[in-house]
Amino acid sequence: MVVSAFLSMWMSNTATAALMLTVAITIIRSLPEKEPFKIALLLGIPFACNIGGMATPISTPPNALAISNLAQLGISISFTKWMIIALPVVILILLITWWLLSTMYKSKIQKITFKIEKLLPLNIKDKWVIAVFIITVGLWLTGQYHGIPSGVIAIVPTIAFIGSGIIDRNDFRSLGWDILILMGGGLSLGVAMQQSGLAKWMVGRFDVGGLTSEIQLMLIFSFITVIMTTFISNTSTAALILPIAITIGVTPTVIALITAFSASVAMILPISTPPNAIAYGSGLLSVKDIAKTGLIITLISIIIIISWLFIFSRLLG
Repeated sequence: MVVSAFLSMWMSNTATAALMLTVAITIIRSLPEKEPFKIALLLGIPFACNIGGMATPISTPPNALAISNLAQLGISISFTKWMIIALPVVILILLITWWLLSTMYKSKIQKITFKIEKLLPLNIKDKWVIAVFIITVGLWLTGQYHGIPSGVIAIVPTIAFIGSGIIDRNDFRSLGWDILILMGGGLSLGVAMQQSGLAKWMVGRFDVGGLTSEIQLMLIFSFITVIMTTFISNTSTAALILPIAITIGVTPTVIALITAFSASVAMILPISTPPNAIAYGSGLLSVKDIAKTGLIITLISIIIIISWLFIFSRLLG
């Protein structure tokens, strides 16, 4: 789970889930047929990928959408600042999820035996990928000092890997362009809703007169986001909700972060997130397994996210 969450901070959580499940299934096949730990391991990977997706601005599309919508209001969140806010939430939810899975699907065996092939030494290409990764992450984390935009830094690995032949034209074409186009469409939709006045009109139809506290509004938008993300893409949900959420009177940064984070922790059904779908596609999980555990984790996550952001905003403004 730790490895899955860490990788999801820097690369697609869909790709991370596929990679980690390939490794996990090798271990799962060595376990007895009715061993509960199988379910814990299969659920732990997609859940950790979803949770890790909150940690950085590049982890998942809703994060980028939140930053873009706030930029329309003149509010800037740096890469480092996002991580300072998000990492405590990620770590706490990850620990709770691990404890919950360990408790609900307690292992009946004490030892797992499986064979690991000897690892080959790192070649020049491996070292080049590691070096580019470290340089890119380092530039993202030090953006406040050199002033290079995150989008420009993101071009560094593209040029480095294509220029060195690590990836070729076919690899480039196999990227998730549908997701990138969906993000672009979501950004355009958000700007159009703000510029046309549609977002304000929709807020006007949303009766908040009876809501006297920020907590109530936070809860409402968090639950709306979770419910929508359970059935449709979290990118689409964020694109629809964010332009409205940041205009309702609650601190825009707080409500934008709540919406983005809530879109990542909605993991109640196999269709809720791509990592869930990949885990379900293994054929070793039932909808009941995902829904029962996912619902509990989602509800706990909402409470943690709202509590942390409320406290954080009060302490640091």
